[in-house]
Amino acid sequence: MRNLKIVLLMLVLPLLPVVSTANGSNIEQAIAKLDNGTVRLSFAARDGVCGDGGDCISVNGSRICWRCNGHDSDDWEMDCDEGPVRLSLRVRDGKVTRIKTRVGGSPRKSSDDVLDLGEVSPRQAANFLLSLARYGRESVAEDAILPATLARDVEVWPDLLKIARTRSRPEDVRESAVFWLGQMAGAKVTEHLARLVDDDDVDLQVREAAVFALSQRNNRRSTRHLMKIARTNEHPQLRQNAMFWLAQQDDPDVLGFFEQILLED
Repeated sequence: MRNLKIVLLMLVLPLLPVVSTANGSNIEQAIAKLDNGTVRLSFAARDGVCGDGGDCISVNGSRICWRCNGHDSDDWEMDCDEGPVRLSLRVRDGKVTRIKTRVGGSPRKSSDDVLDLGEVSPRQAANFLLSLARYGRESVAEDAILPATLARDVEVWPDLLKIARTRSRPEDVRESAVFWLGQMAGAKVTEHLARLVDDDDVDLQVREAAVFALSQRNNRRSTRHLMKIARTNEHPQLRQNAMFWLAQQDDPDVLGFFEQILLED
């Protein structure tokens, strides 16, 4: 019966209306009809993203690995394919229960319980993943955020900001959204992170994650925001965190800032 479902899906999916590819509904329909098994798909990665087809992804030169491979990062350079992003979605009762993200490499041979949707548009994939991040259970929602940020030519930071501000979402999901906000380029993201820190209606842990995300921006604008937080924020923990991350920077302006504070004391 399961094999028959997969065969029927492979015949029907190409006939679905093209309009559905804009919002991820093609993927959702496939998952709902499969019931149990694995759905695979791929999509184009944005610039600066590559991977070894296995447990490591490089994003703008920063390597993310899921398993310890025994190699010292100082003397090991991984083979890095510039996409595509490959997703393996474990499905139970028509719902995604696990997401595996890979970049590059070649897909493994499909088995009887695997439905391969092939390559989809980056926007379709990102919209589907962001929907999981907004409404899925915690473990799936958190794992959906990273691949959504890897989609080529798709602006996902406004959605991540909404997730970070949604108090009904699990804290780990919101912190993950803030972390990946911090990895994205652009002055707008920096400004929104700073506002998130100053928002008293946001949980402290999420605001702390926003301070960390600002520290990872490593530019003049984010440094100025960290200085402002360290000096004026009403929450002592946030001031302390900002001071800690400023101390990690090799910046003469930061040294001058510390000197000024010490002279005031």
